[in-house]
Amino acid sequence: MGSFQTKAANQNLVVQLGKAADKIISIPYMMNISQQAYDSPTLEMEIRYQGVNSNKEALVIFNDDNAVYLPANTGKNIELRTLRVQKQFVKPGYNKIQVLYEEAVQYDPDKGFTVFYIGFSGK
Repeated sequence: MGSFQTKAANQNLVVQLGKAADKIISIPYMMNISQQAYDSPTLEMEIRYQGVNSNKEALVIFNDDNAVYLPANTGKNIELRTLRVQKQFVKPGYNKIQVLYEEAVQYDPDKGFTVFYIGFSGK
């Protein structure tokens, strides 16, 4: 008998934030950044998300100290974006990554957003 497995493409987590007032920051995720990716000229974060209406709504926090805002989605679908990460924000090996909903955001017609995937690679 064979085993049956399904795997969603480019999905390693599901984090919904901002829909409820008590859910504005994710649990910490320990994510590995390979030495090879870190040593590349450019370190990039791939992230799939939906529902970000402005450039000041959603943040990814690295090791409790630094953060980047996610660009607004261009439509209502899930989008994959690639963002450059400053190497001083992270280290090779495991890093603490959290996602935050910015409660003070000015424009958010459909409150909150969802993140489906975060990964790191070098270019």
